[in-house]
Amino acid sequence: MMFSFEVGKRERHRVVYEDSKLTSTSKITIDGIPIQKKFRMYISSKEEFNFEVGGGEKHDVRILIKRPFLARGLRAYKYDVFIDGKLYNTYEG
Repeated sequence: MMFSFEVGKRERHRVVYEDSKLTSTSKITIDGIPIQKKFRMYISSKEEFNFEVGGGEKHDVRILIKRPFLARGLRAYKYDVFIDGKLYNTYEG
């Protein structure tokens, strides 16, 4: 699963989230620069990434991942993206 979104009004930044069920890794980049890479153990049905985007115009970003309880590797995950505490978009895959 891979998705991207823009953050900021005056100071625009592109955030890309990549998730591989095969290798159990998640990677987040801002403007092409990796900021987080994580190996998952699939213990919990929820996972959360929190980070700040921007220099002069700062925004708090949260990506909340919800995994199905059964057959996690075969079923779609739900990804909720929040910017400054407000739901920005939901992705599924």
